[in-house]
Amino acid sequence: MIMKNYSKYHFFTFLIGTLSMFAQVVFMRLASTVFHGNELTYCIITGHWLLWTSLGSRLGSYLIGKFNVKKFLPLLSMFYVVALILFSYLIYLIRPILQISNSEILGLGKIFLIMAGFLAIPTLLNGMFFPVLVKFIKKLRPGTPVSGIYAAEVFGSAFGSLLFALLIFLNFSTFANIHIIAAVVISGIILIVLPNSKSRILTAVLIPVIIISIFYIKPRVTAQRWQPMTITEQYETPYQAVVETHYEGKKVVYGNGEVMPVFSNIEFAEEIVHFPMLAHQNPESILIIGLADSSIVAQLRKYKTIDSVTIINENRQLQTRLNRTINKSNIEFNYHSTDPVTDLESINRNFDVIILNISQPVNILWNRFYTSNFFNRARNILHPEGVFALNLPGDENYLSKEHIRFLKTIHTTLNQSFDKIEWIPGQTIHLIAGAPAQKMDYKSVADRLQERNIENMYITDYYLVDRLSPMKIDFLKNNLNSVHKTKINTLMTPVAFYFNTILWDQKSGGFLSVIYKNLNKVNGFIVVSALGIIVLVGLVLRRKPENFLIAEMTLVGFFHMIFENLLIIVFQSYIGALYLKIIFLFFAFMVGAGLGALYFHKYGRNKWRYLPFLVMVLLPVVLYLAINLNILLQILLPLILLISGLVDGYLFPYILDRFQAQQESSIAGRLYAADILGSCLGAYLFSAIILPIWGIEVSIFFIGIVGLVLLVGEFSR
Repeated sequence: MIMKNYSKYHFFTFLIGTLSMFAQVVFMRLASTVFHGNELTYCIITGHWLLWTSLGSRLGSYLIGKFNVKKFLPLLSMFYVVALILFSYLIYLIRPILQISNSEILGLGKIFLIMAGFLAIPTLLNGMFFPVLVKFIKKLRPGTPVSGIYAAEVFGSAFGSLLFALLIFLNFSTFANIHIIAAVVISGIILIVLPNSKSRILTAVLIPVIIISIFYIKPRVTAQRWQPMTITEQYETPYQAVVETHYEGKKVVYGNGEVMPVFSNIEFAEEIVHFPMLAHQNPESILIIGLADSSIVAQLRKYKTIDSVTIINENRQLQTRLNRTINKSNIEFNYHSTDPVTDLESINRNFDVIILNISQPVNILWNRFYTSNFFNRARNILHPEGVFALNLPGDENYLSKEHIRFLKTIHTTLNQSFDKIEWIPGQTIHLIAGAPAQKMDYKSVADRLQERNIENMYITDYYLVDRLSPMKIDFLKNNLNSVHKTKINTLMTPVAFYFNTILWDQKSGGFLSVIYKNLNKVNGFIVVSALGIIVLVGLVLRRKPENFLIAEMTLVGFFHMIFENLLIIVFQSYIGALYLKIIFLFFAFMVGAGLGALYFHKYGRNKWRYLPFLVMVLLPVVLYLAINLNILLQILLPLILLISGLVDGYLFPYILDRFQAQQESSIAGRLYAADILGSCLGAYLFSAIILPIWGIEVSIFFIGIVGLVLLVGEFSR
């Protein structure tokens, strides 16, 4: 009977871990529809989540000595569930609450402050759970090991990531998901931790409140978020949340809160189609990478020479909806719902025109479409006189130095694969690459437009006189020629992502661009080596054993957060950032952490003192070799993360076991807080500084340095 009670409380810990991971993913997904930024946005949200969780754990360690935990745990659980639902709504409503228009670009400073406030309450409550649960369970069974409680929580986190992915795959919305998991946890509170029937009845009232919320409050919150526009359709895919709206007779479609420029935008559709098509003498086979809706296909149909159109768009749900509006008569259409970068290697045919219609390189996912690796793959499937086209943000009158360097970086990278590149200036700059491409001056383009008898609304003779004026072309080319030294954009060194981040920061009046430009002048390997030496000295000089162990746990959390994020970035860069696959990476790490904690409980007890730290030194080496040899990355990356999780899960109870203290639950809370705080610092430093400025190679070197610091520190004791 005692064992039965003991097991059900561990199951409740499992439920809290599930809810915690679930809520973190929900908040990340909702915030992406509000800020539509890059890795820096996600870094801020992750960092804040971890920071407040760490503080919450310290607060929980203090409060367990002040309150009766048997009464405090149910109250904490109920407040947590209510707070998650309430603040998920508030985060979604950030723009109308703060009177920020949908078109306004928010800077990193504003995002940092806003999310610090909105995440504070739910994440403080989240952090309080671990020390409270440890005290609660150990009161019922004093001999219960902390490692078992820790394992239950991380196994719950692993399950939470899988459950969220499953519900999204089954077309449940993010709001529906948080309500579903909240109802499950409320049921757990009623059945497991509530002391009497009256309390259970009171808590059961929350379930109908949750049901009312999802069917009554949620539609009104959504409508309020998109005012003054009217929502016509809303759905979520594994890649993004899509909202279709109407405003004053115009259709506007948002993906993760950002306007998709294709839909009903005739000018944009004409530009991305006709500039590359008019650069080819006789286009027959067309490949579109990214979105292709009816407005784009309508422009393609004006060319009588076309016999086939192939579309590669990994977002199957979105493309399927777009296909319903496309007139496919007389043209062969082929659809590939796969990752475009990897799919280009398996295509066994060639094309006359390839049109790249994707987002700008605002993050690591999109940056991979602007690398030498991708451009080479595109060139390999072009006919000898084929045309490859892409577009970038521009300006007809003024280009900042960073904007020019960004454009020159893309030009230099593209020039590695294509002998000739033509530039078309404007608010949107088009690059037409080929070997050789047709001339793109005003007379040549206007003549071909007339010869092919193509009638447009925007790309007309009058429009082209201004758009392709020699003065504007010379202005753009002279600016590009003023940049004499540029880097090649690669997967390992995402230069385009770096410049695009600077441009985003400058548009929003931020300060980060100044830091980036100054740090970029310094060799990244030297910077991270110096950081490693400073951290090592600080670790070794901690004389008190307790302070050393807290610092060591902080560094362990720091290492594993950076390493986990690094592997996700590598996965995005080399394999493709399929949302559901990344969830499996989280799952691999969390399962490893749970198994590591259980292994220590059964076999550990200081058996392997140096081995975990040695593994932390070797893991970055294995990752570097795997990337350069390109060996089964889809299998190796989850396996490496699983091993990383094993080490992390083993080290938490191992370090806790070295404390000579009576208040184990309080020490466990402090150590858990140190682990989370280290993870927070790792999220901030890696995602905000090291990765965007110096790239993947320096990041791998840095994490190897951190592992070495931990190994040397352990030897020093």
